[in-house]
Amino acid sequence: MAESFSFIESAIVFNTKNFLDLQKQSFDDKDFSIHGDAYQFILDYFDECGKFPQNSLLKEKFIDLDVSAIGVDLIYAIKIFYKQVLFRLAVPTIKKYNKPIVDSPEEAIPNLISDLEELVVRFNDDIVLYDDGSDRRLQKFLERKSQRSLDKLGIIGYPTPFASLNNIGVGIQPGELYSLYARPTIGKTWMCVTMAAIAARLHKKVLFITCEMPSNKIEARLDIVLANKMGYEFSHSELVSGGNLDQEAYSDFLKKLDKNSVLICDHIGHKEITVSGVLSLVRKYKPSILIIDNIHLLGVDSVKESAAWERNFNLFRRIKTLCVSQRIAAFVTTQAGRGAYDLFKPPKATEVYLGDALLQNSDIVFSMCMDEHDEYVREVHIQKTRDLIAPVDYMIFDWHVDTGLIKEREGKKYVQ
Repeated sequence: MAESFSFIESAIVFNTKNFLDLQKQSFDDKDFSIHGDAYQFILDYFDECGKFPQNSLLKEKFIDLDVSAIGVDLIYAIKIFYKQVLFRLAVPTIKKYNKPIVDSPEEAIPNLISDLEELVVRFNDDIVLYDDGSDRRLQKFLERKSQRSLDKLGIIGYPTPFASLNNIGVGIQPGELYSLYARPTIGKTWMCVTMAAIAARLHKKVLFITCEMPSNKIEARLDIVLANKMGYEFSHSELVSGGNLDQEAYSDFLKKLDKNSVLICDHIGHKEITVSGVLSLVRKYKPSILIIDNIHLLGVDSVKESAAWERNFNLFRRIKTLCVSQRIAAFVTTQAGRGAYDLFKPPKATEVYLGDALLQNSDIVFSMCMDEHDEYVREVHIQKTRDLIAPVDYMIFDWHVDTGLIKEREGKKYVQ
């Protein structure tokens, strides 16, 4: 039969050839009845090589694949595949009611129908049944309440550098995208580093993508910020210049670090970093938090997306989709344009190229500027929030980056 499990699964394996094809799929190897190993292979190959394997390699490695499926329309194959998976899920559900229907058909049949309808709704990724008769939303609320009570910081999600938000009990959560923009030299990278340092202190795995600055410079900044949070007194300028730094204290600090918390990437192979490359790294290393400094510098994935407006329009949407599908939190920065010439005023979203895409896809948007009277101060303004009422319009940060002291303050008291 043309639409056998083997044929349709082979069609998906053979005809998934680019990142956009992969985005159309919300399943994994466990959903396959026959060729799950072949599907996992193409995913691993993509993660390692940045491209999908040739069909000749697939035919050689997996001789049970149905070669007649080569060239089948992928959208068609995915549609049939979902039906097949639904069928396989429905069979055990129906079998479960064989005996109950014999014993008490008037009670069992409505329950069977209800379970099958629920299966269809749960399997359909496009919709969520609001009132399904369960207390799932109550349970989710109780889970959040329990998380706040058990967490020593009293925060849902992961804490951020923004203490005013942390103090209301809400950090950045899986599936969310936080964006910050500013003019060059204001300190976007230092804010990214601070975000990474906070997560590292809590032993959360961070993937730090640096599109402009080499990884060794990020490491040096991370050393200084982490050291400050751990009670050491180092100087960034002394560290990078090989100056007067306490070598014994620095060695002691390095020994205390969580060796696997922060992964830094400034290139992939001999190529620039693209959104597809970021997805590969996320799939491979499974971080809790993704940080992208200067997201606007990510490379294009294909010549079809080479137009600047198209690339930038899709950029934030694709990163947001990545957050939701991979259940990770992301913090990204981008640059305000030349129209935001005043370094002492927070740039507006209209002063960021295609700022509409940034606003639409971000859960919280910040802009940052310098203080006109104090070079060691930064202002961070909240430009947009999606689900919460911002407790403040803007935050004041003490900005002593040479010693790693980057903290929000309230009056003269630190609130973080």
